[in-house]
Amino acid sequence: MLRLMGIFMIAAAVLALGFQYSLNMRRRIKNLRLMQSILHMLRGEIGFSGRILEEAFADISRRVAEPFGSFFKGVSREMQELKGAPLSEIWIQNEAAFERSGLKKEDLELFRRLGNDLGFLDVDMQLCTLELLEMQIKNAAGRLEESCEASCKMYQSLGVLGALTVIVVML
Repeated sequence: MLRLMGIFMIAAAVLALGFQYSLNMRRRIKNLRLMQSILHMLRGEIGFSGRILEEAFADISRRVAEPFGSFFKGVSREMQELKGAPLSEIWIQNEAAFERSGLKKEDLELFRRLGNDLGFLDVDMQLCTLELLEMQIKNAAGRLEESCEASCKMYQSLGVLGALTVIVVML
């Protein structure tokens, strides 16, 4: 009885792992799309409203979902407190908000480039940088969406197959 319970617990863990990988891929795409809309909002805040970055980040933090909301709130708060600190340092200090976002290292590198480029360029260059990053993120999300359905089905199928394999081998 104990052996059967152990077998089914291992099988359930393998099954859950396949579905977790599928969920992480969908979460990554969702967060890339959210990142893209944030860049669009930033372009509007900087280009049309003429707001300073501190105010733009505070406004965006109220309008976007987690983990980006808490990230921009932290960056805005630290910009108010730490006068003179480079934006890139503040940006990196607040990146802990993305630990459970499903974003990969290369996605965060794109986003980190934004923190490196904003703040010291003139408004036109900031807008060009935002537009370029928005296009790069849109392309990355598009590539992921194309392969998402097949990959998600594969992850789920491998989870089911792995669970069945564990059951057959252990019995």
